[in-house]
This record gives sequence, structure tokens and C-alpha cells, in this order.
Amino acid sequence: MSNYFSQQVTAFHGKPTPEPGLLAGYALLATIIEENGVNVPLPDRLAIVTEKHQRYNTEQWQVFTIRHKPDNDLTSHLAFAIKYEGIDLYILKKVF
Repeated sequence: MSNYFSQQVTAFHGKPTPEPGLLAGYALLATIIEENGVNVPLPDRLAIVTEKHQRYNTEQWQVFTIRHKPDNDLTSHLAFAIKYEGIDLYILKKVF
């Protein structure tokens, strides 16, 4: 599972990222859930962490600075998702 945390992406589920970054929060949790053969609906806006020191939003992405990067474990990404992306009960149900 640790390889999910360090993979830089430029697109996710057909949505190009505004810049290369690491998936965070529900995007990463959805990736882990889907690896187990369960499809989950994605939130309208997903989160990535980038090397830039600028936090901004686009229509499909919330871009966070490297200082917002969660630790490389499931619990940290869960806390990040709840703190910055709100509550997604369906994804939370599938995690547990």
C-alpha cells in the first residue's frame, strides 16, 4: 500500500491535474478502495499536494502546498480528507 502515497500524478480518472502532484485525501482513499475491486463515486473536487507554495482551487481540483501533505498512512489521509474536503459518507463507509 505504501506505493500509493509517493506516486506523483498528472491525471486521475481522466481529470488532468493543474500541475504534477501527489493525491491526497479522498482521491487517495478512492484509489485504495478501487484496488480492492470496489468502484466509488468521486467527489466533484479532488485534492492534490504540489511542490509550489501556493494554495488554490480549480473547477476539479483543490491544490495544496507541500506543508499540507499528510503523512504516508491511511489515518493521515483520512484526517486530511475530513479537515479539508468535508465528509463523504460513502467513501468513509467503504474505507471501514
